[in-house]
Amino acid sequence: MMWLTCDNVSFAYGSKPIVESVSLSLNQGQIAAVLGPSGSGKSTLLRLIAGLEKPDRGTIAVDGTVLSSDRVHVEVHRRPVGLVFQDYHLFPHLTLRQNIAFGAHHLPGSQRKVWVNHLLELTELMEHAEKYPHQASGGMQQRTAIARALAHQPKVLLLDEPFSNLDASLTERLRHQMKAWFKQEHLTVILVTNDPQDAEV
Repeated sequence: MMWLTCDNVSFAYGSKPIVESVSLSLNQGQIAAVLGPSGSGKSTLLRLIAGLEKPDRGTIAVDGTVLSSDRVHVEVHRRPVGLVFQDYHLFPHLTLRQNIAFGAHHLPGSQRKVWVNHLLELTELMEHAEKYPHQASGGMQQRTAIARALAHQPKVLLLDEPFSNLDASLTERLRHQMKAWFKQEHLTVILVTNDPQDAEV
């Protein structure tokens, strides 16, 4: 059984087709990239998997559980899916640690602290944990957004243009780091991008 499946998924805004008859399947721990130009429906596909939009047609399932179909639409907060937005969406009034901990609110206090510390170490943010987003570099904010998504312990992680706001040197470093993190955590990941180099992650 495949870990993530999208079967014949379509979605339109009014009469304008955005995603047309998309099918894909990933094994657990597999990292895949969806490559295409701006406006080709890449981000919308992620929103459909995350549950922010409902497909007009088709089925989406994770680990054997149907999340979207003609009869089913599981709400966003009930899906085992993490989504990292292109502009990060960090809470400005919370420190980087607190932003990450927000994603782990489902865990009891002692477990939450251990898990958040693990993610801070994983993403090399421990020494910056008490900074606020406005005090952090773009790379730190990106890593915080990823760590916050991981804090929820998702079965699938979705990344929307993860390097678009970063300079070239930082992007190259983060590409390698992210691949190592995802392999270590045995995560199933979909990354959407319009840069062929990003797709090599």
